Amino acid sequence: AKDVLNIVNKFLDELRAQLDEKQMTIEVKPCALAWIAENGFDDKLGARPIARIIKKHIKEPLAHKILFEQFTKGTHFTVSLVKNKLVFKTKSRSKASNKTNDLRLSA
Repeated sequence: AKDVLNIVNKFLDELRAQLDEKQMTIEVKPCALAWIAENGFDDKLGARPIARIIKKHIKEPLAHKILFEQFTKGTHFTVSLVKNKLVFKTKSRSKASNKTNDLRLSA
């Protein structure tokens, strides 16, 4: 289980580096990390599905929000798990908004 979490964090580190280039940050809560590890590991395929889970349920919705809601430098995203769905909150330094957005994810 610890090895799978290490792989999840490796993929998330790549996302963090991409966001860092835009001066944005992301934090993934332990409950969300565990959900990704559980749903992204397959006995036959190993940890390969983890990248797809992160892409589909974090990267793509996040990219959409960055493009269409025009988040600015300094935005911080927090991913957590609510009712077996990944959700994220955003905090922006430029305005005091604190939004919670459902990533339309089912188990």
